[in-house]
Amino acid sequence: MAKKLNWTAHSKFAQGIAEGMSATRAYMEARPGANLAQSYAAKEACGLLKQGKIIGMVEHYRKALVERATEEFILTRNEIRRALTLVVTTPATKLQEPDNEWLVQELSVTEGPNGTTTKVKGMSKLGALQELAKLDGHYEAEKAPLPPKSLTFGIEDAHEAFSHDPMYLEFLKEAAVFEAAKRAKVIEIQEAALPPARRTQADLDAALDADEEFQQLIRS
Repeated sequence: MAKKLNWTAHSKFAQGIAEGMSATRAYMEARPGANLAQSYAAKEACGLLKQGKIIGMVEHYRKALVERATEEFILTRNEIRRALTLVVTTPATKLQEPDNEWLVQELSVTEGPNGTTTKVKGMSKLGALQELAKLDGHYEAEKAPLPPKSLTFGIEDAHEAFSHDPMYLEFLKEAAVFEAAKRAKVIEIQEAALPPARRTQADLDAALDADEEFQQLIRS
């Protein structure tokens, strides 16, 4: 009975499929030295490719290969700095040298009665300097340093820090007197604004009787 693949062989088989191998070759690569017939390898490989586990492993390896290939073409910060530096420092007379052709932005060849004229335009040196300055942070706005948290006081912090300071205690007294004066003024205004109490019928009758007695005294 033929030996079945273990996890390591499964992984190698899936990796081979992800790299573009045929299923038969990937299976045989996963079992080196097994001296398998191609028909058997093809049959076993076909069965493996129907398994969800193997399908997931193949997708995983394909994704890893794509990410790895992409990373190889992504410049690092230092590589960007070096490229921009070459744009700035390479003279125009050397732009057509084999190693500097990537620095050429425009190239035009004109045929005329006096011969051939070649016009070469390199990348903007000023633009490269500006990009270098950005990478070095020269364009960042200067920010005022924030005070440390220990210097940010609340009311309770102030009471605790200056509780033994005579000037601070005097300030608290003046503030308390001022606050009390404000409250007293408010109460005084409110009391003055109250309308006079309404007179009762008994008060009116007494006033009429007193007025009648006064009129009698005048007439006597």
